[in-house]
Amino acid sequence: MRLALLLALLISAVVLAESVSVTIEAVDGFTGHVLNSCTIMVWQGNNLLGVSYGPWSGDLAPGTYLVQVLAFQTWFNQTISVPSTNPIQIVIPTAFIHASVWDDAMKRYANWTVEILGPDNSTKASGRGGASVEVVANGARYRAAALTPYGVFYSDWAVPQPGQNLTLEVKVPTALVSLVAYDEALGRPANFTIVISGNGANASGVGVLKRELVAGTYEVEVVANLSGGVFRYSKTMTLSPGANYSEVLRVPTAFLYIYAQTPAGSPVPNATIMLYEDGRLLVNSTGPSLAVEVLGGRTYTAVARYRNLTATANATAEPGARVPVYLNLSATVGTVIRVTPKPATTTRAASSTTKTAQTTTAKPPTPSSTTTAPPPPPPPGRSPWAYFIAVAGAIALALAAGVLALAASASRRSEASEDLGLPEVVEAA
Repeated sequence: MRLALLLALLISAVVLAESVSVTIEAVDGFTGHVLNSCTIMVWQGNNLLGVSYGPWSGDLAPGTYLVQVLAFQTWFNQTISVPSTNPIQIVIPTAFIHASVWDDAMKRYANWTVEILGPDNSTKASGRGGASVEVVANGARYRAAALTPYGVFYSDWAVPQPGQNLTLEVKVPTALVSLVAYDEALGRPANFTIVISGNGANASGVGVLKRELVAGTYEVEVVANLSGGVFRYSKTMTLSPGANYSEVLRVPTAFLYIYAQTPAGSPVPNATIMLYEDGRLLVNSTGPSLAVEVLGGRTYTAVARYRNLTATANATAEPGARVPVYLNLSATVGTVIRVTPKPATTTRAASSTTKTAQTTTAKPPTPSSTTTAPPPPPPPGRSPWAYFIAVAGAIALALAAGVLALAASASRRSEASEDLGLPEVVEAA
């Protein structure tokens, strides 16, 4: 019994005599600095010999050991041999990642929120305008995400290599757009409402619209509040990344000048003039004429009424045109229309092609609303019958004047030929 105890004490003394003082450190592979915020565990077989937070120090007998390091939320295993170089360094493979966001339209880095995401899409770092983080370079993938007013955009996935300084850039495909509404009939910018919709965006402005949008296809609508009602003009717009797009939206407007007149071309002051489109009443006005701005390229029906008389005409105006429409209120047998002509104002029309509508006598639907008539249009054109009456009157006046002149001449000749008697005799002195 005593012999066994002595043998155990002798073996322990020999082992203690052969133990080596060892220090184990975890080193950042990117910076080369010793990591003080890590966990180090030393194993021999299934026996845990020691645990430390930061560098581990202790006495180890010659042999092989397993060292486990928990750093950057990742476990690393490495086998060491004792004796060895002291301290023993466990190098953690790390890399540095920086993320930023690029605004394509403005050609600069934007001050939007950026995040660096790990393999499981968890956020490793976040910042305004940029973010940076040190990560483990063990084959894991990382990417950046930008939170912009136009949605969330991502960079490509990247696998950092040990010791690499990696930059992730999120490119936001924005574009600049500038739109101006233009009244083609009046030949000037107009305060029409401009609306842009598509790709989750909805922007509007009056007369002018300037915005930064994500590249893509959008619907542009111009709402024109004209004298002939509210019209909508739409088109499709495509924006490419980084583009600076500008356009003058030429709304295809036109003017219709509607005249209520007699067959001789005299205006009818108390006539009711109405304008329809597809059966919908646009304007209801009282007077001899009406100027209405409408959307060109469409067909409209003009109607004039006076007492029991009705005249209608269909008219189509091309964009930018100024089209006169004459509505002749024809009297029935035994009916006399007495009108008092008013001096018409003149309006100089824009350079454009006009079309004169043909007159019919069909009655339109009953009007439902009344709108204020715009400024008086140019005077109506005279019919051939009116010109014939004027010429006949002039000829009659000329004949009457000739007859009076002949009568006066004959009277003078008669007085000159009157008998004055014998000549008077004067005697000489």
